[in-house]
Amino acid sequence: MAETWRSTSSEAALPIEAVVVDLDDTLFDHRRSARLGLFAFLERRGAPPLERLADEWENTAAELMRRRLAGEFGRTEYRRRRILHLLEQVQETSGRGSMPQDEAALDALYTEYVDVYEASWVGFPDAVPFLCGLRSANVPVAVLTNGPDDRQQRKMRALGCEELVVGTFSSDTIGCRKPDPRAYLTVCEALGTAPPRVLHVGDDPELDMHGAVAAGLQAVHLDRGGATGTDPHRVEGLEMLVPLVLSAGSGS
Repeated sequence: MAETWRSTSSEAALPIEAVVVDLDDTLFDHRRSARLGLFAFLERRGAPPLERLADEWENTAAELMRRRLAGEFGRTEYRRRRILHLLEQVQETSGRGSMPQDEAALDALYTEYVDVYEASWVGFPDAVPFLCGLRSANVPVAVLTNGPDDRQQRKMRALGCEELVVGTFSSDTIGCRKPDPRAYLTVCEALGTAPPRVLHVGDDPELDMHGAVAAGLQAVHLDRGGATGTDPHRVEGLEMLVPLVLSAGSGS
């Protein structure tokens, strides 16, 4: 069974009384949804659904988001630059498609992508059973996400998870982002549970492991692809976490 990671690893872990879970690529399969949405968007434009374009789409998003968070530009410019880069890549790869003539056209194209992306949303099959298992055991769960609040709330409803958690807390509403310790502590306060008795679960080592542990929570890395090998602080699926939480909660 996996072990929780905590700041005082030399001491026995305290019982787990509540769980905080990430949303994108933890409960919600963002990577698959984004690719399905992108391929549907490309099909509408007569472009081939190439994995190379999907990889570039993801990499561009990460780089532009880094620059956006650094204050270089805002949300609207982020979207325009992202869709413009995609269209340039499509032309370079296939020679198809025309370039938008103005910013309004870029905005319309990004909105079109968002529509097909949201129509392509899929969750991980273990998400609802995981939340139901904890709910049956009277272990409260909250979601903590850096994504935009309106979209993240819609994702939770689409996945059938909204009623299974205490709440979905986004950086928009709490005023700070993971890995800022205040983000985790705000959710612990909402759960009414001291951080050392809260387990944080997510796919990002920096945001969901290091950040949570620095704030005083216990943490487990959800490594669905098995990239971290034999790390004892990892699980490859959410179904592995219910017995871990219940075992820790019983003090066994």
